Parts: sequence; C-alpha cells; structure tokens
Amino acid sequence: MLFSWCNTHPDSAAAVRCRVKSLTMPSTYINQENQLRTIVNLDLNGHNFTLDDVRRLIASKDDSADRQLRVTKDGLAYLSDTTGSEEIDNLCFRLETWDEGTDYVGQKAAIHDEWVSKIYECLKNNWPTPVSRLIDQF
Repeated sequence: MLFSWCNTHPDSAAAVRCRVKSLTMPSTYINQENQLRTIVNLDLNGHNFTLDDVRRLIASKDDSADRQLRVTKDGLAYLSDTTGSEEIDNLCFRLETWDEGTDYVGQKAAIHDEWVSKIYECLKNNWPTPVSRLIDQF
C-alpha cells in the first residue's frame, strides 16, 4: 500500500522533506529494551521511488547504533538493526554495515544530497538484479 506518511522531528522539518510517495505502511514493535520502534520500508518495485523517498528512509533511524540498509527478495528496502551476515536468508542484497557515529543514517545524513543520491543510484542499479548480495562499493 502506497501512502504519504511523515513523522518528522521538529528540528528536522527544514532538513527532511516529507513528499513521500512510495513508503509502505510502517510497522512498530517493542525492542528488547521495551522501547517502541518504527520500521519504514521503501518499495523498490516499479522503480518509482524518488530521492526524497530515499532521504526519508535514511532519516528514519538515528546514528546511535550500527545499521545496515537491506533489500528483501520482495523489493522492500529498510534500515536494519541486525547487521553483517546475520538473518540474510530473505534478502536480495544488503549494503555494507554503517557503524554508529559515522553519520551514514539519521537526520544529518539525510540532508547531504550527494550521499542520498549515491544510495538512490545504488538501489536503482541493484534492484532487482544486484551485482552481489553484499554491496560495499557504490
């Protein structure tokens, strides 16, 4: 289901635009620390996603932990808290793990047009036929 959804932090309103056209319904879960978390998935099918969609995905998690951008065999891209080679059976491909504190995800990362464009092109170029199951150069 495609819809427009925007859950921006007040400090990020100017930095991250909320013109979201191809984000699927976010799901929530309770993590091990009993904190409510939201998962945002970007549907890559049809290649109708935009730079702003990728920007929203990058901004959907903060930089306080290691993260990995993963793409399922069904074409849903998401930022995962599970990194490395764990739980990869249902993945089409994944990008290298981004270490915490490196500003590859979060609000700061989402305002860097060059970074967002690199991720956008990487997703476009590797879905549905990735060059490798682990993409570490893009």
